[in-house]
Amino acid sequence: MNKSKATYSAFDTAAYYITYKDRTEKEVYDKLREKGYSSQDIEESIQKLKMYGYLSDENYTLSYIKSNINKKGVRRISMELAQKGIHRDIISGQLDEITVDEVGTIEEILYKRYRNIDFSDETQKRRAYGYFMRRGFKQDSISKAITNYKKNNEL
Repeated sequence: MNKSKATYSAFDTAAYYITYKDRTEKEVYDKLREKGYSSQDIEESIQKLKMYGYLSDENYTLSYIKSNINKKGVRRISMELAQKGIHRDIISGQLDEITVDEVGTIEEILYKRYRNIDFSDETQKRRAYGYFMRRGFKQDSISKAITNYKKNNEL
């Protein structure tokens, strides 16, 4: 009887935890572990949440990618999802479903953020390059976007 109360309590805690923000399975597991629930109670709660459709790493990954693809590169998004406990196969599978135009994204950011900057100055170009590298964009995509930006602004 005590065991079932603990399982229900773990489920209720997990359900409350995911009501105000989507979470990964690992985040729910860690939170319940922090609250002192046993591994078995946590696993049962997670399985029940998955069965009801309230917890899905695939859906979380797809949502995360869609909300961040216009601000960050694929490498950074992949790294952040891996840190959240999402398996690499799920990440790559969801990334395959979305068409990613990194050059276009970088160009949009260039027009918004670097509108008045002269990219013939190597210091400015290096700063912009570093900015995009830190956000996980690929080197060749950055180079293409900066080249396109320079061509379009010289006209």
